[in-house]
Amino acid sequence: MDNLAHGWKIHQQGLHSKAEQAYQRELNDPTAPPQRKALAWCYLGILYYDLGKYSQSLIAYNTAIQMHPQFPVALSNRANTLSALKRIDEAISSCEAAIELKPEYSTAWTNLGTIRTNCGQLDAAIECFEKSLSFLPNDNEPAHRNLGAALTYQGCFQDALRHTERAIQINPDCAEAHRNHATLTLLHEDFEHGWKKYEWRIQCKDCKFPEYPFPRYTGGSLSGKSLLLHAEQGLGDSVHFIRYAQLAKNAGAHVLFHCPPALCKLFGHLPFIDQIIPMPSAPPTCDFYLPLMSAPHIFQTRPETIPRDTPYITPDLKLTKQWKTWLSQQPGRLKVGIVWQGNPDHPADWQRSLPFRVLNGLAHPDVTFIPLQLVHGGEQLTDETALHIADPGEQLDRDSGPFMDTAAIMSQLDLVIGSDTAVIHLAGALHVPTWVALSVSPDWRWMLNRDDSPWYPSMKLFRQSQRGDWSDVIQSMCDLLKTIQPRKR
Repeated sequence: MDNLAHGWKIHQQGLHSKAEQAYQRELNDPTAPPQRKALAWCYLGILYYDLGKYSQSLIAYNTAIQMHPQFPVALSNRANTLSALKRIDEAISSCEAAIELKPEYSTAWTNLGTIRTNCGQLDAAIECFEKSLSFLPNDNEPAHRNLGAALTYQGCFQDALRHTERAIQINPDCAEAHRNHATLTLLHEDFEHGWKKYEWRIQCKDCKFPEYPFPRYTGGSLSGKSLLLHAEQGLGDSVHFIRYAQLAKNAGAHVLFHCPPALCKLFGHLPFIDQIIPMPSAPPTCDFYLPLMSAPHIFQTRPETIPRDTPYITPDLKLTKQWKTWLSQQPGRLKVGIVWQGNPDHPADWQRSLPFRVLNGLAHPDVTFIPLQLVHGGEQLTDETALHIADPGEQLDRDSGPFMDTAAIMSQLDLVIGSDTAVIHLAGALHVPTWVALSVSPDWRWMLNRDDSPWYPSMKLFRQSQRGDWSDVIQSMCDLLKTIQPRKR
C-alpha cells in the first residue's frame, strides 16, 4: 500500500488520526527515499494545520524543507502556518521563496494573496490572485473565492459577488465560498436567500461546532419542548442574537443556553433563558439543539420582521447605582463611553477597529469620555489625547464578572461611541444611544447605504467614504456631538 496516497485520501475525508498513522508509517520505512519522507513531513504539516496545531505544523514543514530545500509545496503551505502564528513577514517570505522556485505555482500566489488580504494589503493581494488565475484560469476555485473576499474588503461588492459565484460554479461543495456568498447576500438585505446560504458556515473548516446527542431543531412546535441554543463565533454575536431565545420562549420552549463562561453572568438573569450552561460543561439532555446564529433562518427573519424590541438585556441594579454615583462625580455636561479596539484575532480587525488617536477629533470641553475597553486596546490610553478622560480603570468588570460593570455604567451614559465590538452590541441591546464607526466594507449585519440599524433602534451608523480614512466619520460625529443633550434617566 502507498502510505502517502492512502494517508492523503483519508486525510481529505477528515480521518486525521488514521492519516497521521499512514504518514508516520512512511517516515518509519527505512526503504523510503528522502523526497518521500520530505513529502510525508509536508503532509503532516498540512494535517496539523487543519487541526489547529500550528507549532507542530511548523516543525513538520521545517523538517520537510530541511530534507528537501527546493520544495515549493512545503514552502507555500508553511506560509499558512506562519500566518496563523502571526509571523506575517516570515509567512510572506516563505511564499515568495516558493514562487521563486516555481513562478507559475498558482497555489503559492493564492496563499500569498490571502496573507496579504489578512493584513490589509488589498491591492497587492488582488495582484496575487490575478497572477494565480493567469497560471490556472479554469479550475481555480481558491483564487476566485479569495479574490472575492479581497474585493469585498475593498467595497467592490459586485465584482466580489461575481468571483464568489465563479468559485461556487467550480466547486459547488466549497462551504467557505457559500459562506462568503451568504454574507454578501445578507449585506444587501436579501434575508430570504442569505439566511439559508449562511447555514453553509457549519461545514467550514474554521468553524468548530459542539456535537450533542440529541437532534437539531429544524422547525415545528416547541410547546413543552426543551431547546438548547449554543453560542458560536464571537461574544458580540451572542449578545446580538440572544434575542432569539425570547422567540423560542414565546413559542413555549424551555430554553437553555450553552455559552462561554464570559457570558454566563450577563445572561444569567434574562427572563427568557431558563438555564445557562458554561462551556465546556456538558448540557443536560434536551429535545433539540440549535446553533444561535441559525435562529434567524429557523424563524424566517426578514428585514421587516427583525425582533427589535430593546432593551432585551438589563443591567444589575446594585451596580447601576454604584456607577451612577461614580459618574455624577465626574465633570462634563455629557458622559460618553468610547470603545475602539475589538478582538485582534478577528480576521477583519485591521479594518474594523479604530486607532485610539483618531478619537481625539471628538474632543469637546463639555464632554467627558469613559473608556470601555475590556481586554485589548487599553494600552493605547497612554497615548497623548485631547479628550477629557474619566477612566474606570482596572476595576471595570474585575469583581462583578465580565460585562457586568460595563452594562451598568453604559446604562447611565448619555452616549456610547465606538467600532464594531461586543461592547457596541451590548450598548445596542441595552437601548443606549450608540454611534458606530464602520469601514467601507462593514460586517454583513450593518448592511449598506443606511445610517440606522434595524437590529438596534438606538444606534446610528457612521460609514467611511474612503477605505482606511476615519476622518470623515469622526468629523460627522464631532458635528453631531455638539447638538446632543444629556439623556434623561
